[in-house]
Amino acid sequence: EDFDATNKLKNSLFWVALAVPFQFLSLAGNGILLGLNKFGWGKGVSTLFSIFNFCVISFCTLYSQPFFMIFKLFFFGAILRALVCCSAGLFFVARKHIIDRDLIFELNSLVRVGGVLFISRIVGFVFNYTDKIIISTFLGSSALGVYEIVRRLSGPAQIINTVLMSAILPEITRKLESKTDITQLLHTLTKLAMLLVTMAVAFSYSFADKFIVAWLGEDVTGGIESLLYIPLLWTVMNVLPSLYNNIAIPIGKLNSTLVYGVLGAFLNVVFSLILVQKMGIKGVLIGTFIAHFVIFFCYLNLAKSLGLISLSSIFNMYLKVLMFLLSSLIMVWIVTEL
Repeated sequence: EDFDATNKLKNSLFWVALAVPFQFLSLAGNGILLGLNKFGWGKGVSTLFSIFNFCVISFCTLYSQPFFMIFKLFFFGAILRALVCCSAGLFFVARKHIIDRDLIFELNSLVRVGGVLFISRIVGFVFNYTDKIIISTFLGSSALGVYEIVRRLSGPAQIINTVLMSAILPEITRKLESKTDITQLLHTLTKLAMLLVTMAVAFSYSFADKFIVAWLGEDVTGGIESLLYIPLLWTVMNVLPSLYNNIAIPIGKLNSTLVYGVLGAFLNVVFSLILVQKMGIKGVLIGTFIAHFVIFFCYLNLAKSLGLISLSSIFNMYLKVLMFLLSSLIMVWIVTEL
């Protein structure tokens, strides 16, 4: 209903859309660099353009530029980054590798795997953004703002989980290729991830209101304890699915993880639509929790079928984590009350 705001958004979306193809080219070039073990180049380019984006935002805000100017400059940055990544990747390929039929066959295999991964990312996008569409449709923009705050406060715990899994993936892949037993590695990684994620969950839950006041200047949610615990619980529950989703390619279960994602996205839409009309934001969060719960049991079945980690070990880990979480929250409550 606000013509000026809509026009600003439209102009910004135009430049964002133009940048998307060049972002894909950047990913391809960066993938070549990582595949050739040029990690320094790959990470260096990423860091350089992250700094560029920060400078763009700073410049546009300090000098009161039109809102769409940020994304216009991002577009030119995307072009430059694509040129740098692809040029560097092709340069190193030309120096060290001869293109032959075997390499072309491997590239075709990678394209097929990449197609499944692309669909998986689309499913993940639908899974994550469906809630926002449902809330804005049934409850309005003010409720969407509260939902965004709740999800962002649970973000740090999820980031810790993602970083840990991404860091260990190359080592797991190497061991699987060399036929090395990775049972102990999976046990250790799962315990470490659960411990760190649980600590982050306890911290986020205990100091959520203080974070909001520091972030927004006031607690605009009126206390979010009745909402925040739901995404924090599914964050802890997601440690096991995240692990097996990250190693889906080397264990040959990529298609299975895609099926689990589609099932979870479908259940999320169904339960969120049913519960949002009865429970508001909490209903949407519960609907998403149900979807994550079903996915969790799908990955439990996957873990059992592979025999890499026993179900009793998994349940013992989760039981210990929940006990640790409860004791941490009780200790924080006692300290704050004193």
